This record gives sequence, C-alpha cells and structure tokens, in this order.
Amino acid sequence: MSAVSERHEPVALLSPAGQAELERLARHATLYVFDFDGTLAPIVPRPDDAAMTPDMQAALDQLARRVPVAILTGRAVADIAPRVPDTVRYVVGNHGEEGLPGNAEHRETAMQTCRGWLAQLRAQWNVEQRWPGVHIEDKALSLTVHYRSVDNVVAVQEALNSLVQTLEPPPRIVAGKCVLNLLSPNGLTKRDALAQLAKQARCDYVLFVGDDVTDEHAFHNAPHTWTTVRVEPVGPTYARWFVSQQVDVFGLVRNLASLTEIRDVA
Repeated sequence: MSAVSERHEPVALLSPAGQAELERLARHATLYVFDFDGTLAPIVPRPDDAAMTPDMQAALDQLARRVPVAILTGRAVADIAPRVPDTVRYVVGNHGEEGLPGNAEHRETAMQTCRGWLAQLRAQWNVEQRWPGVHIEDKALSLTVHYRSVDNVVAVQEALNSLVQTLEPPPRIVAGKCVLNLLSPNGLTKRDALAQLAKQARCDYVLFVGDDVTDEHAFHNAPHTWTTVRVEPVGPTYARWFVSQQVDVFGLVRNLASLTEIRDVA
C-alpha cells in the first residue's frame, strides 16, 4: 500500500486481506511496535491501574521471544517498563522522547520546560483544585493533563484547551482520550521514534498498532513498508488497517506469535 496522505476508512485487519498482510510481515525482518493504553491494555479510569490481561502478557512475551518487539507510549519509561514482559526489546516512553540513545542536552531542556509548565498549571492557575477530577501527570519530559473523572467533560476540555495554549514556552499539544499531552516543542515524535527503532533493530518493515490521536502522527504518510493499525477508530484515520475493539489486539498478538519464526533479536 502507498503512503496515506488523507484520512480515510481503513481496511479490517481481521479479514483475509489482513491475514495476508500479517503473513507478509512474518516473511520479512519486521519490528512489531505497540502502544500500551487502549492497545495492549484497556483504558481505565485511573492510569495507575492500567494492566494487560494475563493472556495478553503471555502472548506478548511469546512474540517478543521470537521477533523484535517495542513498546512506544506516552508513559514514562520507569512507569511502563514494569508493566510489560522483560523480553520486550525496546521500551520507548514520553511519545518518543525517552528510551532512545542520544540528545541528553535536549532532554535536560525538556525537563526544565516541563517543570515550568507544572508550576504555571498548579501554582499559578491551580487547575487541579479549580476542576475536581483533573489530574496532572508529571512524566519529567512531558506532562499529561487527565480530565476523564470531571463532572462536565466537555466544558472542562474546552477550558483546559484554552488554558494550555497560554503556557510559556508554548507546548506542542496533542489531545487524546480525555487527556491533553503537553510535549516539548522541538522534541521527538512517535514517528521519529519508529524510524529510529527500525534502524536500530535493522528491520526493513514495521507494524505499529495504536489507538489514539498521538498515534495518528505516526500513521500519517507512513512509508509503504509500515503496516499501520488503528484500534477502535471512531471515524476516518491515517492508518491503513484497523481492529474494532481493544480486545481484538490479543488475537492479533497471538496470531503474530504463531506466524513468526524464532530468529536472532539481539
């Protein structure tokens, strides 16, 4: 398939065409990459409670023993690492900012920027007391403002959207499912991270599965060697394929494990 430059209706991965695509990936050097929340694990009211099911954990472990597997998530590496099997080769957090080699100077700048944003949001604007149910998650290299638990989601979303646009310096704002991600203006994106991971793993092909707006940045105009999969799309997407529900990802991972042959992942 060619690069997708416009949002469209994706093709069902749980179909004969999708099975052929997965079999094609299994015949090549492929890096298998997954988002975590809403992809490997269901969305839960409290982010700290997110976890894969035991069956998913076992299936991902089996796949990671056979081929290079990466987790690419908005969570911090210290947060996500204990939630996935030790056999997963690459764990990249903060939307691509953390877990890849190099650019220590930029990371220090990003940390200082996030500390400044946190002071503005908490000390200056007192957002967590102003809107009960709002929670600011400090991930050192980025911030995530959660508002899933507020009484009036739409009103709080609009207010927060306006507020974060006044932060100094201006963040790169990526909306998600009842969250606002505040990212370093000049930082890496998930797309950047995928490209670096594929090069590091010496893989010509990439499968990337994600469920949120942050993943659309990686789906958009993805190279033809990337198989992009959106979980639970609510409308047109840049991804070429989709699965209807988060629980379908378990079947996908188990299917991939059965298709792949054991090879060197070092």
